[in-house]
Amino acid sequence: MLLSLALFFAGCQKYDDSTLNGRVDDLEGRVTELEKQIADLNSNVQTVSASVKALENEDRIVSITPLADGTGYEIEFSKMGKMVIKNGEKPSVSVEKGEDGIYYWTVDGEPLLAGGNRIPATIAPEFKIEDGQLWFRLNGGEWTVIPGAETGIGLVQDVTETDEDVTLVLSDGREITIPKVQSFALKVEAPYSGVDAGETVRVAYTVTAGDAETVVKAICDEGFTARVSGDSQSGAVSITAPDPVPSSASVVLVAVNGKGQMSGKILSFEQGQLSLVENTLTIGNQGGEITLAIKTNMAYTTMIDPASGWITDVPVTKALRTDELKFNVEPYDDSQGEKREGKIYVSYGSGKQETFTVVQLNSNVVSGGKSDFETFNNSGYPTTYIDPSTTTDAGWHLNEYGLVLKPTDQQWSAVDHLFPVICSVNNGGTIEMGSLYSPELEGGCGQLTINYGTSIYDVQNLGFGFKVIVSNGIDTPVEFEIRKSKEDIAQYQIYEEIKDINLSGKFDITITNLGEVSSSMAILKLPGSVSIISVEWTGYSE
Repeated sequence: MLLSLALFFAGCQKYDDSTLNGRVDDLEGRVTELEKQIADLNSNVQTVSASVKALENEDRIVSITPLADGTGYEIEFSKMGKMVIKNGEKPSVSVEKGEDGIYYWTVDGEPLLAGGNRIPATIAPEFKIEDGQLWFRLNGGEWTVIPGAETGIGLVQDVTETDEDVTLVLSDGREITIPKVQSFALKVEAPYSGVDAGETVRVAYTVTAGDAETVVKAICDEGFTARVSGDSQSGAVSITAPDPVPSSASVVLVAVNGKGQMSGKILSFEQGQLSLVENTLTIGNQGGEITLAIKTNMAYTTMIDPASGWITDVPVTKALRTDELKFNVEPYDDSQGEKREGKIYVSYGSGKQETFTVVQLNSNVVSGGKSDFETFNNSGYPTTYIDPSTTTDAGWHLNEYGLVLKPTDQQWSAVDHLFPVICSVNNGGTIEMGSLYSPELEGGCGQLTINYGTSIYDVQNLGFGFKVIVSNGIDTPVEFEIRKSKEDIAQYQIYEEIKDINLSGKFDITITNLGEVSSSMAILKLPGSVSIISVEWTGYSE
């Protein structure tokens, strides 16, 4: 018998329950977390319901404070006291505004029903999760399962705050915005900062949460004067600038209520400036929309000359520093003459005025065009020689002495594309010049603009020059030359040449290197290469 017992105890081993304990701990942890989520959900439901009541009862928010653990916010209402709202993620429970203007509860986007009726959000249901399903009840009554509802917890994903209100952003994107209790504050409509000598500007003000004893005062410096007209709730301040206007000055507006609370605003002023980017614009008989650009720091008004009824205003939003005002020009009847002029007046400051002139021709004005050098194929970065068959998408091409350079930020800071370089080549003792050719272009050429420079500059560079020929095959071609000595050029500097061409119909452009060779044949010096950055032209009009 003793032997049998000994064998029994010898055959027994200690049972390892660590795996089971781990599973139990994990299950308990998930249950605890689920209980916490349910508690947060019910807290959120109470707060959202209170928020909807606040909207209906015109209650306001006194303050909103983030919780110390970062899990949500404490919101204090002026009538209902403090509520806590926790962060949520998954949109299981939410509210939506019905067609009757009333907020109702939803679960997974579907209405939450009790007895077949929707439940207003002013009533706060209680939720629980049991047997993997979501349940709810009203006012401590019977629990009702929500068929098919997800068990994820969520209601509020964000809370945003402004000076005026607080917005609860629900997990499905819907928003509830509740106004805040307004604190005592002076609000003004900030004027343009620029003023003219002797000019008076009017600044409107409003006072929130003021009382019958509230007063508004203006404190000026640098010779400015001000006069307040209004009451404890709203009014205006008329501010007059001195002569001369200082480079900078301030006017302080202050509101003080019967409790001695103060709220102030500082208005900054400077010498007013207004200029037209261009004073005259020409448009063809087709009419259309035009833009009047104004650089200013002032308030101003515009008026169209009564005799220019064929110009009409196009409403736009003004910016403080640079305004682009739109006007519409009617088509021009051929029988009325060769052209007509209209006036647009811009008034500002103390009686000052700028005049903008619109010239409409009795012919169609073509907008013109621009070279597309950026489409040159350049597989040999940074430079490559290209053969005569290489062209841009539009058809610009070089002869065999053409070179395309890939600019870098260090070389051509204002250039962001490939461009042709017309250079010269010593071909067996003969200097041969490179040329750039345009395709056949439409619409005639009014004004031609060429941006150019050089990237090659050394002791043998004699300067550079090039010849431009514009031809329509009918009239006498327009030719001109541009030359710069070595002393007049800088490497990677961009120069601009503008010429009036005035050729009608189809035309083409040729640009050829005009470099010179040293008079001493002992050393053959090559003329400088010319980089043609861009070519632009306006259309022709008679």
